[in-house]
Amino acid sequence: MMPTDAKNSSAFSSSGDSNADTRADAPRNATLELVFEGVSYPCKDGTIIGTSSSFAKSAFSKVQGLEPRHLLLGMENGYWFALTPKSVQRPFRLEGEQLVRGQRITLDKARYHVEFDDVRFGLRLSLRR
Repeated sequence: MMPTDAKNSSAFSSSGDSNADTRADAPRNATLELVFEGVSYPCKDGTIIGTSSSFAKSAFSKVQGLEPRHLLLGMENGYWFALTPKSVQRPFRLEGEQLVRGQRITLDKARYHVEFDDVRFGLRLSLRR
């Protein structure tokens, strides 16, 4: 995961620590799917995860504490990103790290684990078919 303004450094994984990220890199111009309880939901540029969205509504209707616009997923220059609005009280955790409000994170790996309290789901990036 890289901040969009620093493509050569990862905010979470390549800080020089011994826990180097060994996940496969995501292909450029990838498709993004959210996987929740075994069901895959294709994302599009501008996907909103939250109570005001119709995206994966059956899955996220069960999540307590979710805000109207809790997480935004978008694409810029061929790379997907996640953005937590500054108004969100309790951000999601991505790969065990709490997302920072207002900071865009580039999704540059093929798979991610996302958590919110006891709810977990995945993000999967793959070649366009």
